[in-house]
Amino acid sequence: YKQMQKLDPGQIRIYLRLAELNEKQGLAGNALAEYRNLVAYYEKHKMLTEAIGILQKMKVLEPGSLNIRVKVTESCVQAGLISDAKAEFEEILAILRQKDDYPRIAKFYEFFISLCPEDIELQIGLADAFIHMGDADRGIQLIKSFLKEYPEHLELLKVLARGYRSKGDRENERRTYHHLLKLAPGDLDLKEDYLTSCLAAGEAGDVLAELETWKEGFFAAGRIAALKAFYERLKELLPHEPQVVEALDGAHDVVAAAHRERRDLPDAVHAVEQERLRLEVDAPKGPEGLVELQFIKFFPGQLQEFDDFGLFQAPVPIIKRI
Repeated sequence: YKQMQKLDPGQIRIYLRLAELNEKQGLAGNALAEYRNLVAYYEKHKMLTEAIGILQKMKVLEPGSLNIRVKVTESCVQAGLISDAKAEFEEILAILRQKDDYPRIAKFYEFFISLCPEDIELQIGLADAFIHMGDADRGIQLIKSFLKEYPEHLELLKVLARGYRSKGDRENERRTYHHLLKLAPGDLDLKEDYLTSCLAAGEAGDVLAELETWKEGFFAAGRIAALKAFYERLKELLPHEPQVVEALDGAHDVVAAAHRERRDLPDAVHAVEQERLRLEVDAPKGPEGLVELQFIKFFPGQLQEFDDFGLFQAPVPIIKRI
């Protein structure tokens, strides 16, 4: 094949065959070289779909190469495959976030913004990267430039709030989270962020008032650890406030009850297992001699772990004959 390539370098299928042979022999470097020749040929002849296919093969051979991933993303944009380009870009970001390499993340955002200048998500991501780099003012300024056009964009406002928090601007942080809660009143994460910002701003009274309204929602979602942490902080700030003491007692009661349930759980599971064995003996057989049982898993609550409590609710199997 190398001799054929020398005699007729225009036969593009020879490059592909050589790349595949090198790949099978474990010669990744040689295979990548042949694939690069293929990509150059396809790009020269405006065959973007074919070029993307070869780049994907290269990515498999060298998964740690950001340059190949960037090339895939760029080619997808040029081919109009925007959703595919975003998926590739997210893979790049995931790699860099693991390394906390936000300067490079910012550079990649700037590069892809040049390809998709109207994409607001990319602009938000760039602002967030600036904030993580410690340049909160730059991130806030970028976000503000889009607020008039996107006044109710949740992610835009969340990044703005994080920018204010990073900068230490507690009042604007609190106001931004307050506005976010008007847009998403049931979001418990936003409620936690808002309460945290209020505590940082010294607004203990506001925190207490909101907790009295929201605590049932936190209990229902199993977010007792977060609730307890807020009331513990309020106890430090408002040591003689009866509502705080009462709420803390309620949280401790829930935790104690859950501990009792956990202690009883092994006996319950053992009983269920014994019932399963009994039913296997007595149950009717199916067409292939299989026991006709249906196993249903009942989850009394999501798996929860609450910091110092070691609290969880495990799934309990229930068996019934069908």
